[in-house]
Amino acid sequence: VPLLSGTGNFQHWSDAQNNFSVTRVPLGESVTLLLIQPQCASDLDRVEVLVFQHDFLTWIKNPPPRAIRLTLPQLEIRGSYNLQDLLAQAKLSTLLGAEANLGKMGDTNPRVGEVLNSILLELQAGEEEQPTESAQQPGSPEVLDVTLSSPFLFAIYERDSGALHFLGRVDNPQNVV
Repeated sequence: VPLLSGTGNFQHWSDAQNNFSVTRVPLGESVTLLLIQPQCASDLDRVEVLVFQHDFLTWIKNPPPRAIRLTLPQLEIRGSYNLQDLLAQAKLSTLLGAEANLGKMGDTNPRVGEVLNSILLELQAGEEEQPTESAQQPGSPEVLDVTLSSPFLFAIYERDSGALHFLGRVDNPQNVV
């Protein structure tokens, strides 16, 4: 599996009580990639419930950025789902199901056929040349090595809306592309 590696200033936080760590990687002005790694691979399901089914962002720490050498697998994740099925499971089938009232759209009573959503997330090296690692300068802070070589979770967080737009898990980072 090809690995992505780079050194930069990222926020990193370890939760000793719940045995996981979080690294925030900025993707843009207000968008961040959250990389969440349990200290023990067998804790992935427990950490996933803790992180994604609670208001995780309200209690996560906001540490200052620090020098981190981040290594993670190149990812390509594709998925597709039927939104009507998800709404039916949530007992909201009247929104887009057969019972949806769309009569105000015209003289006939239109019905929704299918609502399919397809997604693609790719994390890969950029086209530009990768910066070379320089020797650590005396007196500079120690560079923390963060390597995602065991199961981990990830999310794309948009700060302005406070929303997690994409949630995912990598069960086997040695076989993801």
